[in-house]
Amino acid sequence: MRVQSATLAVLSGTAASGGDLGVDVADCGRLLELLGLLPDPRHRRGVRHSVAGLLAIAAAAVLAGSRSVLAIGEWAAEAPQQVLAALGARRHRTSGRFIAAHVDTFRRLLRVIDAAAVDTVIATFLAERAGITILDGTDPDPDFEPEPDKDTQDGDVPIAGALAVDGKAARGARQPDGRAVHLFAAVPHGMPTVVAQRDIAHKTNEITQVKPLLDPLNLTGWVVTLDALHCQRETARYLVEDKHAAYVFTAAKDNQPTLLARLDALPWTEIPIGHTMDDRGHGRIERRTIQVMAAPADIFPHARQVFLIERYVHDLAGTLTSAAAALGLTCLSARQADPRRIATLVRGHWGIESLHWILDVTFDEDHHQLRTGSAPQILAGLRNLAIGTLHTAGRTKIAASLRWISRDPTRVLNILGQPTRQAKT
Repeated sequence: MRVQSATLAVLSGTAASGGDLGVDVADCGRLLELLGLLPDPRHRRGVRHSVAGLLAIAAAAVLAGSRSVLAIGEWAAEAPQQVLAALGARRHRTSGRFIAAHVDTFRRLLRVIDAAAVDTVIATFLAERAGITILDGTDPDPDFEPEPDKDTQDGDVPIAGALAVDGKAARGARQPDGRAVHLFAAVPHGMPTVVAQRDIAHKTNEITQVKPLLDPLNLTGWVVTLDALHCQRETARYLVEDKHAAYVFTAAKDNQPTLLARLDALPWTEIPIGHTMDDRGHGRIERRTIQVMAAPADIFPHARQVFLIERYVHDLAGTLTSAAAALGLTCLSARQADPRRIATLVRGHWGIESLHWILDVTFDEDHHQLRTGSAPQILAGLRNLAIGTLHTAGRTKIAASLRWISRDPTRVLNILGQPTRQAKT
Protein backbone atom coordinates (compact mmCIF):
# COMPACT_ATOMS: atom_id res chain seq x y z
CA MET A 1 0.00 0.00 0.00
CA ARG A 2 1.32 3.40 -0.92
CA VAL A 3 1.75 5.79 1.99
CA GLN A 4 -0.32 8.54 0.40
CA SER A 5 -3.27 6.24 -0.32
CA ALA A 6 -3.09 4.90 3.24
CA THR A 7 -3.14 8.43 4.59
CA LEU A 8 -6.16 9.43 2.54
CA ALA A 9 -8.02 6.27 3.55
CA VAL A 10 -7.35 6.82 7.22
CA LEU A 11 -8.13 10.53 7.18
CA SER A 12 -11.39 10.00 5.32
CA GLY A 13 -12.74 8.37 8.48
CA THR A 14 -13.66 5.17 6.64
CA ALA A 15 -13.60 2.38 9.23
CA ALA A 16 -13.20 -1.25 8.34
CA SER A 17 -15.92 -3.66 9.37
CA GLY A 18 -15.38 -5.29 12.73
CA GLY A 19 -17.02 -8.54 11.76
CA ASP A 20 -13.78 -10.47 11.52
CA LEU A 21 -12.31 -9.13 14.76
CA GLY A 22 -14.23 -11.60 16.94
CA VAL A 23 -15.86 -8.89 19.10
CA ASP A 24 -18.42 -6.16 18.69
CA VAL A 25 -16.67 -3.16 17.11
CA ALA A 26 -18.41 -0.90 19.62
CA ASP A 27 -16.12 -2.39 22.25
CA CYS A 28 -12.94 -1.88 20.25
CA GLY A 29 -12.63 1.89 20.10
CA ARG A 30 -11.13 4.19 17.56
CA LEU A 31 -7.70 2.56 17.56
CA LEU A 32 -9.08 -0.74 16.27
CA GLU A 33 -11.10 1.07 13.62
CA LEU A 34 -8.00 2.78 12.29
CA LEU A 35 -5.87 -0.37 12.49
CA GLY A 36 -8.62 -2.15 10.58
CA LEU A 37 -7.79 0.03 7.57
CA LEU A 38 -4.38 -1.58 7.18
CA PRO A 39 -4.10 -4.26 4.49
CA ASP A 40 -2.89 -7.68 5.56
CA PRO A 41 0.34 -8.58 3.70
CA ARG A 42 0.16 -12.22 4.81
CA HIS A 43 -1.15 -15.06 2.67
CA ARG A 44 -4.82 -15.66 3.40
CA ARG A 45 -4.40 -19.35 4.00
CA GLY A 46 -3.75 -20.09 7.67
CA VAL A 47 -4.37 -16.55 8.94
CA ARG A 48 -6.18 -16.73 12.27
CA HIS A 49 -5.45 -13.41 13.92
CA SER A 50 -6.41 -10.04 12.42
CA VAL A 51 -3.88 -7.31 11.74
CA ALA A 52 -5.90 -4.89 13.88
CA GLY A 53 -6.01 -7.25 16.83
CA LEU A 54 -2.33 -8.12 16.69
CA LEU A 55 -1.19 -4.50 16.49
CA ALA A 56 -3.61 -3.35 19.20
CA ILE A 57 -2.33 -6.06 21.55
CA ALA A 58 1.25 -5.14 20.68
CA ALA A 59 0.47 -1.48 21.46
CA ALA A 60 -1.00 -2.48 24.82
CA ALA A 61 2.03 -4.63 25.63
CA VAL A 62 4.38 -1.71 24.93
CA LEU A 63 2.23 0.45 27.22
CA ALA A 64 2.76 -2.18 29.90
CA GLY A 65 6.53 -1.90 29.48
CA SER A 66 7.34 -4.56 26.86
CA ARG A 67 10.55 -3.67 25.03
CA SER A 68 10.88 -6.53 22.54
CA VAL A 69 8.73 -8.73 20.33
CA LEU A 70 9.37 -11.62 22.71
CA ALA A 71 8.11 -9.54 25.65
CA ILE A 72 5.01 -8.56 23.62
CA GLY A 73 4.22 -12.24 23.03
CA GLU A 74 4.72 -13.07 26.70
CA TRP A 75 2.47 -10.20 27.82
CA ALA A 76 -0.25 -11.26 25.37
CA ALA A 77 -0.12 -14.84 26.61
CA GLU A 78 -0.90 -13.70 30.15
CA ALA A 79 -3.38 -10.90 29.35
CA PRO A 80 -6.84 -11.34 30.92
CA GLN A 81 -9.84 -12.20 28.77
CA GLN A 82 -11.49 -8.77 29.00
CA VAL A 83 -8.31 -7.12 27.73
CA LEU A 84 -7.92 -9.54 24.83
CA ALA A 85 -11.59 -9.09 23.95
CA ALA A 86 -11.40 -5.29 23.94
CA LEU A 87 -8.23 -5.36 21.85
CA GLY A 88 -9.62 -7.56 19.08
CA ALA A 89 -8.12 -10.95 19.87
CA ARG A 90 -9.45 -14.03 18.05
CA ARG A 91 -12.27 -15.90 19.74
CA HIS A 92 -12.18 -19.69 19.80
CA ARG A 93 -15.17 -21.15 17.98
CA THR A 94 -16.01 -23.80 20.54
CA SER A 95 -14.69 -22.62 23.89
CA GLY A 96 -15.63 -18.98 23.35
CA ARG A 97 -12.38 -17.84 24.94
CA PHE A 98 -10.22 -15.14 23.41
CA ILE A 99 -6.85 -16.45 22.27
CA ALA A 100 -3.57 -14.54 22.20
CA ALA A 101 -1.32 -15.09 19.22
CA HIS A 102 2.02 -16.84 19.57
CA VAL A 103 5.10 -14.63 19.64
CA ASP A 104 6.10 -15.94 16.21
CA THR A 105 2.85 -14.60 14.79
CA PHE A 106 3.65 -11.14 16.13
CA ARG A 107 7.18 -11.41 14.77
CA ARG A 108 6.05 -12.41 11.27
CA LEU A 109 3.50 -9.61 11.03
CA LEU A 110 5.83 -6.89 12.31
CA ARG A 111 8.42 -7.99 9.78
CA VAL A 112 6.21 -7.66 6.68
CA ILE A 113 3.51 -5.06 7.34
CA ASP A 114 3.79 -1.60 5.74
CA ALA A 115 5.55 0.45 8.43
CA ALA A 116 4.72 3.77 6.80
CA ALA A 117 1.01 2.93 6.80
CA VAL A 118 1.18 1.93 10.47
CA ASP A 119 2.89 5.25 11.24
CA THR A 120 0.00 7.02 9.51
CA VAL A 121 -2.55 5.21 11.65
CA ILE A 122 -0.64 5.94 14.86
CA ALA A 123 -0.22 9.61 13.94
CA THR A 124 -3.92 9.94 13.14
CA PHE A 125 -4.95 8.31 16.41
CA LEU A 126 -2.60 10.50 18.46
CA ALA A 127 -3.69 13.67 16.67
CA GLU A 128 -7.33 12.87 17.39
CA ARG A 129 -6.59 12.12 21.04
CA ALA A 130 -4.69 15.40 21.39
CA GLY A 131 -7.44 17.38 19.65
CA ILE A 132 -5.14 18.42 16.80
CA THR A 133 -6.86 19.09 13.47
CA ILE A 134 -3.60 19.11 11.55
CA LEU A 135 -4.48 15.69 10.07
CA ASP A 136 -7.72 16.46 8.25
CA GLY A 137 -6.89 14.89 4.91
CA THR A 138 -7.33 18.14 2.97
CA ASP A 139 -4.81 19.75 0.69
CA PRO A 140 -4.07 23.47 0.91
CA ASP A 141 -6.20 25.56 -1.41
CA PRO A 142 -4.01 26.74 -4.32
CA ASP A 143 -6.04 29.95 -4.42
CA PHE A 144 -5.70 30.54 -0.68
CA GLU A 145 -5.42 34.17 0.34
CA PRO A 146 -4.80 34.98 3.99
CA GLU A 147 -7.48 36.98 5.76
CA PRO A 148 -5.97 39.58 8.06
CA ASP A 149 -7.58 40.26 11.42
CA LYS A 150 -7.34 43.17 13.83
CA ASP A 151 -4.16 41.82 15.44
CA THR A 152 -2.18 41.19 12.27
CA GLN A 153 -0.77 43.14 9.38
CA ASP A 154 -2.11 42.70 5.87
CA GLY A 155 -1.29 39.20 4.69
CA ASP A 156 -0.48 37.90 8.18
CA VAL A 157 -2.32 34.84 9.45
CA PRO A 158 -2.83 34.17 13.18
CA ILE A 159 -0.60 31.35 14.42
CA ALA A 160 -2.61 28.14 14.86
CA GLY A 161 0.16 26.09 16.44
CA ALA A 162 3.82 25.11 16.23
CA LEU A 163 5.34 21.92 14.91
CA ALA A 164 8.92 20.74 15.46
CA VAL A 165 10.58 18.61 12.78
CA ASP A 166 13.64 16.55 13.67
CA GLY A 167 15.21 13.14 13.18
CA LYS A 168 16.51 10.42 15.49
CA ALA A 169 18.61 7.32 14.91
CA ALA A 170 17.80 4.08 16.72
CA ARG A 171 21.44 3.12 17.02
CA GLY A 172 20.99 -0.49 18.04
CA ALA A 173 18.53 -1.46 15.30
CA ARG A 174 19.85 -2.24 11.84
CA GLN A 175 18.35 -2.68 8.41
CA PRO A 176 19.40 -5.64 6.21
CA ASP A 177 22.01 -3.42 4.54
CA GLY A 178 23.62 -2.73 7.92
CA ARG A 179 22.54 0.91 8.30
CA ALA A 180 20.99 2.20 11.50
CA VAL A 181 17.26 2.90 11.50
CA HIS A 182 16.82 6.68 11.22
CA LEU A 183 13.33 8.07 11.78
CA PHE A 184 12.21 11.57 10.87
CA ALA A 185 9.25 12.96 12.81
CA ALA A 186 6.98 15.96 13.30
CA VAL A 187 5.88 16.75 16.86
CA PRO A 188 3.67 19.64 18.08
CA HIS A 189 5.33 21.94 20.56
CA GLY A 190 4.47 21.20 24.15
CA MET A 191 3.31 17.61 23.71
CA PRO A 192 5.31 14.44 22.87
CA THR A 193 2.78 13.38 20.22
CA VAL A 194 4.22 12.28 16.88
CA VAL A 195 1.79 13.35 14.12
CA ALA A 196 3.99 12.26 11.19
CA GLN A 197 6.98 9.95 10.85
CA ARG A 198 9.12 8.57 8.04
CA ASP A 199 12.06 6.22 7.76
CA ILE A 200 15.08 7.89 6.19
CA ALA A 201 15.99 5.46 3.44
CA HIS A 202 19.50 4.51 2.37
CA LYS A 203 21.27 7.04 0.09
CA THR A 204 19.05 9.91 1.17
CA ASN A 205 18.87 12.29 4.15
CA GLU A 206 16.48 14.36 6.22
CA ILE A 207 16.61 17.36 3.85
CA THR A 208 14.92 15.50 1.00
CA GLN A 209 12.27 14.05 3.32
CA VAL A 210 10.73 17.28 4.63
CA LYS A 211 8.23 17.43 1.80
CA PRO A 212 7.13 13.75 1.98
CA LEU A 213 6.85 14.05 5.77
CA LEU A 214 4.68 17.17 5.75
CA ASP A 215 2.70 16.68 2.53
CA PRO A 216 -0.18 14.81 4.23
CA LEU A 217 -0.61 17.54 6.86
CA ASN A 218 -2.75 20.66 6.63
CA LEU A 219 -0.33 23.26 7.98
CA THR A 220 -2.20 26.45 7.12
CA GLY A 221 -1.46 28.91 9.89
CA TRP A 222 1.07 26.66 11.62
CA VAL A 223 4.69 27.49 12.41
CA VAL A 224 7.21 24.79 11.55
CA THR A 225 10.48 24.93 13.47
CA LEU A 226 13.60 23.29 12.04
CA ASP A 227 17.28 23.17 12.95
CA ALA A 228 20.31 24.28 10.93
CA LEU A 229 20.36 21.17 8.73
CA HIS A 230 17.04 22.18 7.19
CA CYS A 231 17.87 25.83 6.68
CA GLN A 232 17.36 25.44 2.93
CA ARG A 233 15.85 27.87 0.45
CA GLU A 234 13.66 25.22 -1.16
CA THR A 235 12.31 24.16 2.23
CA ALA A 236 11.42 27.77 3.04
CA ARG A 237 9.58 28.16 -0.27
CA TYR A 238 7.76 24.86 0.20
CA LEU A 239 6.49 25.75 3.66
CA VAL A 240 5.29 29.25 2.77
CA GLU A 241 4.10 28.82 -0.81
CA ASP A 242 2.85 25.22 -0.86
CA LYS A 243 1.78 24.60 2.73
CA HIS A 244 0.73 28.17 3.69
CA ALA A 245 2.75 27.73 6.87
CA ALA A 246 5.44 29.81 8.54
CA TYR A 247 8.97 28.77 9.37
CA VAL A 248 11.49 29.39 12.12
CA PHE A 249 14.98 28.13 11.39
CA THR A 250 16.53 27.90 14.83
CA ALA A 251 20.05 28.35 13.54
CA ALA A 252 22.14 28.90 10.41
CA LYS A 253 25.48 27.14 10.32
CA ASP A 254 28.34 26.18 8.04
CA ASN A 255 26.08 24.22 5.70
CA GLN A 256 24.94 27.66 4.47
CA PRO A 257 28.20 29.65 4.60
CA THR A 258 27.00 32.64 2.58
CA LEU A 259 23.85 33.01 4.65
CA LEU A 260 25.80 32.58 7.88
CA ALA A 261 28.29 35.23 6.84
CA ARG A 262 25.54 37.71 5.96
CA LEU A 263 23.75 37.12 9.25
CA ASP A 264 26.97 37.41 11.24
CA ALA A 265 27.85 40.70 9.52
CA LEU A 266 24.67 42.42 10.66
CA PRO A 267 25.06 45.21 13.25
CA TRP A 268 24.07 43.14 16.27
CA THR A 269 25.94 45.41 18.69
CA GLU A 270 23.44 48.13 17.81
CA ILE A 271 20.37 45.96 18.46
CA PRO A 272 19.04 45.93 22.02
CA ILE A 273 18.21 42.69 23.78
CA GLY A 274 14.53 42.05 23.17
CA HIS A 275 13.93 39.35 25.74
CA THR A 276 15.80 37.44 28.43
CA MET A 277 15.02 34.01 29.89
CA ASP A 278 16.59 32.81 33.14
CA ASP A 279 16.52 29.23 34.41
CA ARG A 280 17.96 27.70 37.54
CA GLY A 281 18.24 23.95 38.13
CA HIS A 282 20.39 20.84 37.82
CA GLY A 283 23.24 22.65 39.55
CA ARG A 284 23.48 25.52 37.08
CA ILE A 285 22.10 28.92 36.18
CA GLU A 286 21.25 29.53 32.54
CA ARG A 287 20.49 32.81 30.81
CA ARG A 288 19.29 33.16 27.22
CA THR A 289 19.02 36.48 25.44
CA ILE A 290 17.55 37.26 22.04
CA GLN A 291 18.05 40.20 19.69
CA VAL A 292 15.73 40.59 16.70
CA MET A 293 15.84 42.83 13.65
CA ALA A 294 14.10 43.09 10.30
CA ALA A 295 15.53 40.74 7.71
CA PRO A 296 17.62 42.40 4.96
CA ALA A 297 16.07 42.25 1.52
CA ASP A 298 16.66 39.01 -0.40
CA ILE A 299 18.64 37.37 2.40
CA PHE A 300 16.39 34.29 2.31
CA PRO A 301 13.04 33.38 0.72
CA HIS A 302 10.15 35.02 2.59
CA ALA A 303 12.37 35.98 5.56
CA ARG A 304 10.96 38.89 7.56
CA GLN A 305 13.00 38.79 10.76
CA VAL A 306 16.44 37.55 11.78
CA PHE A 307 17.61 36.91 15.32
CA LEU A 308 20.62 36.23 17.50
CA ILE A 309 20.23 34.02 20.57
CA GLU A 310 23.05 33.87 23.12
CA ARG A 311 23.16 31.30 25.91
CA TYR A 312 25.30 31.65 29.03
CA VAL A 313 25.61 28.91 31.66
CA HIS A 314 27.05 29.52 35.14
CA ASP A 315 27.53 27.17 38.04
CA LEU A 316 25.81 27.99 41.33
CA ALA A 317 28.89 29.94 42.43
CA GLY A 318 28.47 32.27 39.46
CA THR A 319 31.40 31.00 37.38
CA LEU A 320 30.76 30.97 33.63
CA THR A 321 31.00 27.37 32.37
CA SER A 322 29.83 27.74 28.76
CA ALA A 323 28.60 30.25 26.22
CA ALA A 324 27.04 29.73 22.80
CA ALA A 325 25.36 31.80 20.10
CA ALA A 326 22.97 30.94 17.28
CA LEU A 327 21.80 33.02 14.34
CA GLY A 328 18.36 32.23 12.94
CA LEU A 329 15.58 33.60 10.80
CA THR A 330 11.82 33.44 10.36
CA CYS A 331 9.13 34.47 7.92
CA LEU A 332 6.91 35.65 10.78
CA SER A 333 6.34 39.38 10.95
CA ALA A 334 7.08 41.49 14.00
CA ARG A 335 3.34 41.66 14.69
CA GLN A 336 3.00 37.90 14.57
CA ALA A 337 6.09 37.17 16.65
CA ASP A 338 7.88 39.59 18.95
CA PRO A 339 11.26 38.63 20.50
CA ARG A 340 9.61 36.82 23.37
CA ARG A 341 7.55 34.65 21.04
CA ILE A 342 10.47 33.84 18.76
CA ALA A 343 12.50 32.79 21.81
CA THR A 344 9.61 30.61 22.95
CA LEU A 345 9.33 28.98 19.53
CA VAL A 346 13.06 28.22 19.43
CA ARG A 347 12.96 26.84 22.97
CA GLY A 348 9.85 24.84 22.09
CA HIS A 349 11.60 23.24 19.14
CA TRP A 350 14.09 21.59 21.43
CA GLY A 351 11.23 20.09 23.39
CA ILE A 352 11.38 17.28 20.83
CA GLU A 353 14.61 16.28 22.54
CA SER A 354 12.58 15.41 25.64
CA LEU A 355 10.75 12.83 23.52
CA HIS A 356 14.09 11.45 22.35
CA TRP A 357 15.27 11.31 25.97
CA ILE A 358 12.19 9.29 27.00
CA LEU A 359 12.74 6.88 24.11
CA ASP A 360 16.40 6.40 25.00
CA VAL A 361 16.16 6.28 28.79
CA THR A 362 12.71 4.85 29.56
CA PHE A 363 12.38 2.54 26.56
CA ASP A 364 16.12 1.96 26.05
CA GLU A 365 15.58 2.48 22.32
CA ASP A 366 19.24 2.85 21.37
CA HIS A 367 19.96 -0.66 22.64
CA HIS A 368 17.15 -2.38 20.76
CA GLN A 369 18.67 -4.67 18.13
CA LEU A 370 15.75 -5.60 15.88
CA ARG A 371 17.14 -6.05 12.38
CA THR A 372 14.33 -7.65 10.38
CA GLY A 373 12.06 -5.93 7.86
CA SER A 374 9.64 -3.32 9.17
CA ALA A 375 9.89 -4.43 12.81
CA PRO A 376 12.32 -1.71 14.03
CA GLN A 377 10.16 1.09 12.63
CA ILE A 378 6.93 -0.51 13.88
CA LEU A 379 8.28 -0.87 17.42
CA ALA A 380 9.44 2.75 17.33
CA GLY A 381 5.94 3.76 16.28
CA LEU A 382 4.38 1.77 19.11
CA ARG A 383 6.68 3.49 21.59
CA ASN A 384 5.54 6.85 20.19
CA LEU A 385 1.94 5.66 20.61
CA ALA A 386 2.56 4.73 24.23
CA ILE A 387 4.14 8.09 25.07
CA GLY A 388 1.48 10.07 23.22
CA THR A 389 -1.50 8.28 24.73
CA LEU A 390 -0.08 8.51 28.25
CA HIS A 391 0.55 12.22 27.79
CA THR A 392 -2.97 12.93 26.49
CA ALA A 393 -4.34 10.91 29.43
CA GLY A 394 -2.56 13.32 31.77
CA ARG A 395 0.22 10.92 32.76
CA THR A 396 3.42 12.81 32.02
CA LYS A 397 5.73 10.63 34.17
CA ILE A 398 6.19 7.93 31.57
CA ALA A 399 8.37 5.46 33.50
CA ALA A 400 6.06 5.53 36.52
CA SER A 401 3.03 5.13 34.25
CA LEU A 402 4.50 2.04 32.58
CA ARG A 403 5.03 0.48 36.00
CA TRP A 404 1.48 1.44 37.01
CA ILE A 405 0.03 -0.30 33.96
CA SER A 406 2.23 -3.37 34.39
CA ARG A 407 0.64 -4.02 37.81
CA ASP A 408 -2.83 -4.26 36.28
CA PRO A 409 -3.15 -5.16 32.56
CA THR A 410 -6.72 -3.83 32.39
CA ARG A 411 -5.36 -0.30 32.82
CA VAL A 412 -4.22 -0.28 29.18
CA LEU A 413 -7.91 -0.03 28.24
CA ASN A 414 -8.27 3.25 30.10
CA ILE A 415 -5.21 4.69 28.37
CA LEU A 416 -6.19 3.51 24.88
CA GLY A 417 -9.75 4.68 25.44
CA GLN A 418 -11.33 1.24 25.51
CA PRO A 419 -13.87 -0.18 25.85
CA THR A 420 -15.98 2.66 24.49
CA ARG A 421 -19.13 1.52 26.32
CA GLN A 422 -17.59 2.50 29.65
CA ALA A 423 -16.94 6.02 28.37
CA LYS A 424 -20.69 6.57 27.80
CA THR A 425 -21.74 5.96 31.39
